Amino acid sequence: MGILQILLLLLLLLGGTTSQEVDQRPPRTSQTYETGQMVRYSRQYFTNDAWRQLDFPTSGNLPVIAFVSDVYGAVVAIGSAATDSEINYQWLNGLMANYRPWLLTAQCQQGSIQLFEMKGEFAGRAYLTRYWIAPWRADRLLTVHLVFPIERQVDLNHYSQLLFPELPSCAD
Repeated sequence: MGILQILLLLLLLLGGTTSQEVDQRPPRTSQTYETGQMVRYSRQYFTNDAWRQLDFPTSGNLPVIAFVSDVYGAVVAIGSAATDSEINYQWLNGLMANYRPWLLTAQCQQGSIQLFEMKGEFAGRAYLTRYWIAPWRADRLLTVHLVFPIERQVDLNHYSQLLFPELPSCAD
């Protein structure tokens, strides 16, 4: 057996791929790359039994990863935006479309991280929400939206501290 055959056999045994296999993979787009990054980021915090990932449609070229918790009665959405100029009252109104009426209760900034705190109502139940915008890549911003029932504010504070220790709330 020649040296080339041995190297090829080792490559295959160690889980490597041949060039033919690589050519059969679908091309990786910037959206699939970005979605993969968001999944890896979110799994640091939302992989325990209390959370399950939802299949959530993307909005145009803006991927969103969403989790729901029956334990907390909460929802988390992690997405991205091109610039913070996209984030305005109209954006927040769309974000809070299911929570009527809703009210912006606080807005603050720590360095380059922005936070919007809101409360709203859905199906007769009051919710607190926090929506962060933070630098992520040179051309993208990370957006994180936590929504918890008002009676689970301690849990909202816990996850806020995990995700953004430098700006968990505007009250801090």
